Amino acid sequence: MNKITSDIAYLDWFKRSSRKLFVFLYFQPGLVLSILYLVMSLSGLLYLFVLGREFGLEIVKYLELTDFLMTFLATPSIPLAQLAAITPTFIAFYFSFKFVEKEKQKRVVLTGWKSWLLTNRLFYKINPLVLVLFTTLFLPPILYAGLFAKDEAQRIISSEGERYDLDLVNPVIVNKKIILEIKELSVITETERFIFFYSSNQKQSLIVTRDNIASMHITSQNPDN
Repeated sequence: MNKITSDIAYLDWFKRSSRKLFVFLYFQPGLVLSILYLVMSLSGLLYLFVLGREFGLEIVKYLELTDFLMTFLATPSIPLAQLAAITPTFIAFYFSFKFVEKEKQKRVVLTGWKSWLLTNRLFYKINPLVLVLFTTLFLPPILYAGLFAKDEAQRIISSEGERYDLDLVNPVIVNKKIILEIKELSVITETERFIFFYSSNQKQSLIVTRDNIASMHITSQNPDN
């Protein structure tokens, strides 16, 4: 590859890389779904990790194989965040390329520090297609997952949303007391074997296996829901 020293050359590099990628994906369409699935799964894992950390839980270590494969379903809005990021990113690149084409027609010769800046940009060393894929496929859903997890944790701690009463099959010890019923719990998240709760009364998190839940019913609900 020749050294990139201008926006025009950088644009040409992007076009060449795009053509090669499209040809490759034409013969390997399953790769697109595999990459999207990987990104969604990593985003889901990050969401559960950040959410659990807010409550002092290591949710990830409780995951079964099925949970790992479907972690992005912990919050369906993660895929929506990715889709929402693709459109404005490509629009931004489109207008950037239009601007570069106009600048090319002006044929303005720059000197001094402006010339050095335009011919030594750091991103000239990075394939532009990599930048596009990173800013659309990876960065938005991952950032959103972390931020949404923190927001969701605060919502649960504030006792917003639905709260439940539990009747247990086998007694558990909570604050050195043996109990078979737990009231006013908010669901943090669920896995194949466990349900994670937060008790606003006790100010602590609880982990209950599904097999140990005899019944679970809503006792209160936020007026806005």
